[in-house]
Amino acid sequence: MTGAKRRPKREKGKETVTEAKKEKRSGDRSEERKAKREKSEATFPLQIFHHFIHHFSCATILVVPYGKSIPANTVSNAQSKRPQRYPIAPSKKSNFFSLTPGLGGRRGGYSGGDELGGGYGGFGAGDLGAYRVILSPTLASNDHHINIESLYSCLASNGVQNFTTTPNDNHCLFNHVIQNPIFTRPVFNKPATIVLPQSKEQLATTISCCTHGSWTIRLRSGGHSYEGLSQTAQTPFVIIDLMNLNRVEIDLESETAWVESGATLGEIYYAISQASDELGFSAGYCPTVGSGGHISGGGFGMMSRKYGLASDNVVDALLIDSTGRILDRGLMGEDVFWAIRGGGGGTFGAIYAWKLRLLKVPKRVTIFTFFKPNLDISLAAELVNKWQSAILRIEQVYPELEIPANGYHEVSWIESFTRLAGLDSVTQMKDRFLKYDDRGFKAKIDLLKSPFPLKVITGVLERLLKEPRGFLVFNGFNGMMGKISRAASPFPHRKGTLMMVEYIVAWNMDEDLESHKFLSWLNELYEYVGQFIVDGNPRVSYVNHVDFDLGEIDWRNESSASNAIEISRKWGEKYFLSNYDRLVRAKTDIDPNNVFQHPQSIPPLPGLIKNNKDEL
Repeated sequence: MTGAKRRPKREKGKETVTEAKKEKRSGDRSEERKAKREKSEATFPLQIFHHFIHHFSCATILVVPYGKSIPANTVSNAQSKRPQRYPIAPSKKSNFFSLTPGLGGRRGGYSGGDELGGGYGGFGAGDLGAYRVILSPTLASNDHHINIESLYSCLASNGVQNFTTTPNDNHCLFNHVIQNPIFTRPVFNKPATIVLPQSKEQLATTISCCTHGSWTIRLRSGGHSYEGLSQTAQTPFVIIDLMNLNRVEIDLESETAWVESGATLGEIYYAISQASDELGFSAGYCPTVGSGGHISGGGFGMMSRKYGLASDNVVDALLIDSTGRILDRGLMGEDVFWAIRGGGGGTFGAIYAWKLRLLKVPKRVTIFTFFKPNLDISLAAELVNKWQSAILRIEQVYPELEIPANGYHEVSWIESFTRLAGLDSVTQMKDRFLKYDDRGFKAKIDLLKSPFPLKVITGVLERLLKEPRGFLVFNGFNGMMGKISRAASPFPHRKGTLMMVEYIVAWNMDEDLESHKFLSWLNELYEYVGQFIVDGNPRVSYVNHVDFDLGEIDWRNESSASNAIEISRKWGEKYFLSNYDRLVRAKTDIDPNNVFQHPQSIPPLPGLIKNNKDEL
């Protein structure tokens, strides 16, 4: 070929020597790899799962003691136990659903079937909603036991018929969506009633009735709160379960979607994928998480480095305040609209629906799940160290992690999420009753601006080996998240935040009496890591991974309530940094009476109480 340089001829003897050297070097490398592998197999202890979606610049790495499956509410994968559908079966008598056998009453009751739910024993669920069953609530005082009838009357007279009271039993509507079974313990208070509104008007009426009767309100979108914020309270309370408010309406022309807050992430992803193969949405990877709480706290997920958080892509919302008013972005005002997009759920009002900006996604994406079993501490620490050093320049240096070529797959974006969730088909994404695990768990997190030193990684892994129920998750941050101003939303962990590290321990419920041992291990690990975080600032956290170890407030205590702003600052500034005070002002604007509150909610400024208890 013209212009091509010809290689110089090499003497035959020299060529033989060169080839021999190549073979020797290749053999040496093979021996080194073999020695490492044999050493790993001999010492046995750790396994690493790694997930990467090339087009979304996302990467998550998970470290688990070898031989253990991956607990729920974390990264799911093909190596872990596949999710099982929660045992809800269609009734033979009608299109109602049967959740459990009856709990007493005539012939032990009957769950589902007829309109009354089978008498006083069980409850029926039409459209997954429950009709009234008169049973004693766990937490009701004498006054509230009387007031419960007033609440029933208020609901029924305003057209809300879909509610039930909850017995002190594990087999009931109360815990059918609880993702952490520790909140079914008898020590936790149970709701006086559970209401399942079926429209925004019914949701508004329910809130008004609860406010009028001085009931504490708990909003439940998916039931995934790490501290059971949607399931428990210190005072007599009502759960408003949003599962029937799960409609998703796609507008392809404007590339937006209105999503009711009871819709799970899986239901949203499925609806979008059925409407278009070029549009998607950036949110979490667990399909049974409810969108109401998830987006309210920011909503980090596998596409966040590419497209930002879920809350970064909210363009409007419908919020119901404590008086039952239905407010869109214009009516609630920009300060409140800012607050609900990352300021945490259950604080500013009830989100009825979100208007989401849909995102242009490739028709095909490249993914892989990378599995390294049987690693000793030194090899596992080396791999984690490589990962965290690569995360900021992940597109250029990923070959350093030596990912095998056969680990890659080209799939649609929805199929990539299906694989990461450990599901068999895309249609399973819309099944809100999938359950990955039945273990109790506790989690703590760190958000880091610089990598862990290798010695710290080694120390963490050494502690991990002492508790086979523990595991670690490393999530890469920055990307598009870092390009958005810290003041743009309450979520402040933007530019300069390298990664989020989760420390988690999970145990079978037959080990629950020993849970204090597991929690002690977790706390010791967290304290150990804290010695080496040298970013020059206090440790911070993420409100969607709520942690009561950071502190909590008892709203029954008048002295605490009067000093709530400074008490809450202890954890409020860990979640929101300098955005905390702006959230207090927004709370004062929308909910001055503090109707929507929990042990870590944003408090209003004192002295601005309004009378919201007019007759309905």
